[in-house]
Amino acid sequence: MKIALIARAAWADPQAYTVDKQRVIVKPENLFLSLADRAVLTFAQQVVHTRGGTIDAYTFEPDAAAADRILHEALALGATTATKIVGGDLADPLQQRELIQRFVQRLIKQGQHYDLWLTGDTADSGFAAILAQELAAYYYEHVTALDSAFNFEIGLAKGKLLGQCQLPAVITTDDLIQVPELATFAALKTAMVAPITTIDLPIKSKPSTLVATQEQTDKVIFNLAQEPDATAKLVAKLKQDGILR
Repeated sequence: MKIALIARAAWADPQAYTVDKQRVIVKPENLFLSLADRAVLTFAQQVVHTRGGTIDAYTFEPDAAAADRILHEALALGATTATKIVGGDLADPLQQRELIQRFVQRLIKQGQHYDLWLTGDTADSGFAAILAQELAAYYYEHVTALDSAFNFEIGLAKGKLLGQCQLPAVITTDDLIQVPELATFAALKTAMVAPITTIDLPIKSKPSTLVATQEQTDKVIFNLAQEPDATAKLVAKLKQDGILR
């Protein structure tokens, strides 16, 4: 059983970044492997223990130091190999698909085929769906429970969806499908000196640019006491602004 983990940083951690007016300041020294990814890595270890196989960890984190830190954590928690992908920005909508396509093409060229792709934190990205499409793999998203026989549960607003994953599969999880393990000091010490492979995938697509426009709308005051038709004027203004239909 060959398993691939897409390791990501815990951006939900309030210490990962600060917001100053119109700027977001990232603190890469506070970026560590997300708790959800630690949980799926714990699950992957259980699968390998039951069925045999290997776990290869990949990350697309743009900050080199954070990427190394995340991969070292993954190695300490049972990953067999660690690889960081550079050359493009996975969070950029104009570069994302090309980056994934080049990544998959490289894997195919090297004869790397995985039975299972796991990631526990993809709320801010369509990465997993695109990856499944490029791999022609089954896709299961927002899985809330999963066992080593790949029986899954997806929580719904009213009830739950049950089934069994077909392989090869790309799976994302919503909750902590397993209680994440903690790495031992000995494992961390070994992982810190373990080799990390770097794959450079130069992207032809130019990075997108976010341009924020600030528009000031006219302030209108409706005086209900002095204007008998103030209510009608207010409704008309709300319709003009698209708030009411």
